[in-house]
Amino acid sequence: MDGGAMNAPRVPSPLAGLKREIEIWAGLMFFGAGIAVLIIAANLALTELRYAREAIIVLATVLERDFIPADRADNRTTRYRIRYRYAVEGVPPQELAEEVDVDRWEALLPGTQFDLAVLPGEGARPRGSGLAEMISVAGLVVMGGIFVPLGWLLGVSRLRRALRRVRVYWRGAEARGEVLEVVDTGTAINRVPMARMRFRYTDLKGMTHEGETGLLSPAEADSLEPGATGLVRYDMADPGISVWVDQGGDAK
Repeated sequence: MDGGAMNAPRVPSPLAGLKREIEIWAGLMFFGAGIAVLIIAANLALTELRYAREAIIVLATVLERDFIPADRADNRTTRYRIRYRYAVEGVPPQELAEEVDVDRWEALLPGTQFDLAVLPGEGARPRGSGLAEMISVAGLVVMGGIFVPLGWLLGVSRLRRALRRVRVYWRGAEARGEVLEVVDTGTAINRVPMARMRFRYTDLKGMTHEGETGLLSPAEADSLEPGATGLVRYDMADPGISVWVDQGGDAK
């Protein structure tokens, strides 16, 4: 037996090779981020709906105002703040402080009154300020609407297929396969270029199919010469799901 063939690097199993599938993991991150963004958008939208239906409009009185000048360290821009008091029937007067833009700061002199929307159990904000929140909701929905389909395409759907290949690796029907070619993927992991090997096999019904491996290191790819044969396992119900098991193996 050729000792060099025995020591040649083997094609990683689909499960071991999953850690190299950066696009799958990136896709799952996009999918999870998209779902999280949509949940945040839904919560914000529900809050806006509650403000529209349940908010109590009261008069707030500006008590004082100040500002924090910009500096070169933590505060890159000047921050303008106001402190005001308001009261809701049956509840002791409340005081709040918030940052405002410079135009609003200049208009709200101490003693000035303005309409405040109070949502019991939620908080308070100037009346009519919901437009900015709804714009934020729309932006989050658009972001989630991009991330979720992209994450599904790159991550979830490909992970499901990868897990089917894991199952086939252990329980699939066996066939004799032939190496067709090794192709560069344009992907590098830790600056090591990755390749994939394409192979062909004939199933038990006499039909010919093609498949490909996961990402291969140069050492793994160099051991796969076009025309070499090996063991392939495939899904009898869906022969498009197939894996290269080992070079030189005999199908049972």
